[in-house]
Amino acid sequence: MTDPLAVLIAEADGASRQSVAAMVRSDAPGTAVTEVGDGPAFERALAAPPDVIFLDVTLPGLNGASLAEWRRQAGAGKVVVLFSDLLSPHWHTTAARLGVYDVLIKPLTGQQIHNVLAAARVIRRPLNLLVVDPNRATRSVIRRLLDQSHFSFGIVEAESGRRALDLVAGQSFDLAIVDTGLTDCPALEVACQIEARRPGIKLILMGVGLAGQTRRLSAFGVSGVLSKPFQFIDVDQTIHAAFGLWHPYLINALQADRTRRARAVGEPA
Repeated sequence: MTDPLAVLIAEADGASRQSVAAMVRSDAPGTAVTEVGDGPAFERALAAPPDVIFLDVTLPGLNGASLAEWRRQAGAGKVVVLFSDLLSPHWHTTAARLGVYDVLIKPLTGQQIHNVLAAARVIRRPLNLLVVDPNRATRSVIRRLLDQSHFSFGIVEAESGRRALDLVAGQSFDLAIVDTGLTDCPALEVACQIEARRPGIKLILMGVGLAGQTRRLSAFGVSGVLSKPFQFIDVDQTIHAAFGLWHPYLINALQADRTRRARAVGEPA
């Protein structure tokens, strides 16, 4: 049985803090909830690292540098959600630099709490990932992109479809990314065989011209697609979708900002 989540709620207003705590306990009975009302208490609470932090950006005495340092040392597997009455300009870039998972507007809702906790249950456990691609450079790029993720991965690489099937026969995987450019076997056939041997695995196809193909490929057990060229945001969105998780507002805002900047210089979004 999975251990219950540890949640830290940092909010000066007692009524608001208790409301968030009540929604957390309602959504996930048994969750260990800690409540604090100021910056020094927040920093003390970080000594017992929580899985999830709900943090009001106006918390009195909050030391942003301490939060950034804790987030850097904590690494993947932790979820930090900021909330505020208003969003400041460029909030998404600031949040991304801090390693924040999402930013929400007060008052928080039960559905938002549910979305965050559902994501945290996946994010806090290491995910075994199989990357199947004949190109070593592409496999290295995927590794570098995933280093930026909130998810934790144990990555195993395969240079061919046959090698991937050998690996799947002897090892359990949560997720597989299969390139459509395999030279020894059709990628879709490899994906179907992986799914047959490991029911429940999340399958992502990667290649050129796959945008908009998720629905068609879902009939073959494919959970998502990565259309080349792609960036970290694309990978993160696809993994969220594969596990049926809500896309954080932060991901959507970063994606929209990327699209605006690309259009401004006449490049493809």
